[in-house]
Amino acid sequence: MPEGEVFIQLIIKRKLLSSTKNMFAGCSDLGSISIHGLDIRKINSMDGMFTNCTSLISLSLGTVKPPSHRISFNRMFENNINLKELDLSSFDTSNVENMKEIFSGYNKLKSIKFSDKFITDKIKYMSGMFKGNLSLEELNLSFF
Repeated sequence: MPEGEVFIQLIIKRKLLSSTKNMFAGCSDLGSISIHGLDIRKINSMDGMFTNCTSLISLSLGTVKPPSHRISFNRMFENNINLKELDLSSFDTSNVENMKEIFSGYNKLKSIKFSDKFITDKIKYMSGMFKGNLSLEELNLSFF
């Protein structure tokens, strides 16, 4: 890990949290976030969870256990201006209803990796989803 790099490894237990809203929002000194064992079965909102992490260059989410109820991802990854790649292949979005501006405001993001778990049939709000992505080169929306 380079000098000055901040690294967080977090294991979230489902009994402890009902919301991760703005959990890391504005953490401008974070360079890397690694979250493993994320169980969102009891979480109702992940809105703004990683918003404005302006130094973030690495984000690893591992396997995400999905909820059986509706959940919101509004602006979840907004304005992470230094992140170049985002791998969401482990994200099961079958019960997400809000993804407004979820990927907006990236200056260096070149690709977002989705999988067949990225289901959008229950999403009601998708406006501005990719707004302001200045460097996006690859975007496979075949799973949408």
